[in-house]
Amino acid sequence: MSKLIYEEAIKVVTYLQEQNSHLKDNCGTIYISSQDITTLENLLIQSHKQEKLLELYKKLNRTTFGKELLEIQEQIKELENE
Repeated sequence: MSKLIYEEAIKVVTYLQEQNSHLKDNCGTIYISSQDITTLENLLIQSHKQEKLLELYKKLNRTTFGKELLEIQEQIKELENE
């Protein structure tokens, strides 16, 4: 996962803790709002996409065959357009 995405997720969690915008029950279970969960979920989805793109770009740089190059470029294009 991208370091920047990790940092962003940590910022969101830290912010939640500082704002006391979470609830904690007697067992220590922490509950956060659905909006904050959505924010974290979007960060994780974005990081997964970035990881895939990074792997494809690395593969692209190692590839010399025409057909495989075209396939990788197509996969990159699809991911970037999501």
